[in-house]
Amino acid sequence: DTISFDAALSGQTILLGSILTLASDVTIDGGGVDITISGQNAVRVFTINAGVTAALQGLTIAYGNAGSSYGGGIYNAGTLAVTNNTFSGNNSYLGGAIYSSGSLMVANSTFSDNTATSAGGGIFNESGTLTVLNSTLSGNTATSGGGIYNWFGTLSYANTIIANSPAGGDCANAGTPGTNTHNLVEDGSCGAVLSGDPLLGALGSYGGSTQTFPLL
Repeated sequence: DTISFDAALSGQTILLGSILTLASDVTIDGGGVDITISGQNAVRVFTINAGVTAALQGLTIAYGNAGSSYGGGIYNAGTLAVTNNTFSGNNSYLGGAIYSSGSLMVANSTFSDNTATSAGGGIFNESGTLTVLNSTLSGNTATSGGGIYNWFGTLSYANTIIANSPAGGDCANAGTPGTNTHNLVEDGSCGAVLSGDPLLGALGSYGGSTQTFPLL
């Protein structure tokens, strides 16, 4: 099944009082509509159950809060593809924006100001496969792995910027390194060939359906 949003909702925020649990295969597509789904700093936004194949496209996932649990924005135990999404202001113990123990692919997405009180301010990958493509993680915070923490899983990433982590370093990989192509990680962690300040501007809408950090 595919769920899309009507253009009349453009610029609106959906406020959640409980977690959206995906228990069957589904695609949720913003369809070019500027739509935010907010946990209101009270609840996690999405849970993807084991055995489920899901896709989230063209959404802003914000202010999810899992407290002392995992995955403020998303808890993924299934097979998840995240494309053209923005994650902002989510927090939890592990995986401020996303916690994954299944298979996770992130493409053309932005992670900003997400926080984990332990590891993986942007993304915590426990034991599955994590692939990150054409994405930017900036200003995310954790005790370890401000942008990404890969524990026992496999991390592959390409054409990605990880930078400006206020605490915890930009990236930590205790698992298996996979593909590593054309990445810039400010502190040089996770085997990135390029390091140093990427000189990013402020997060905003600069064209397209996903908020981005412009290159100054």
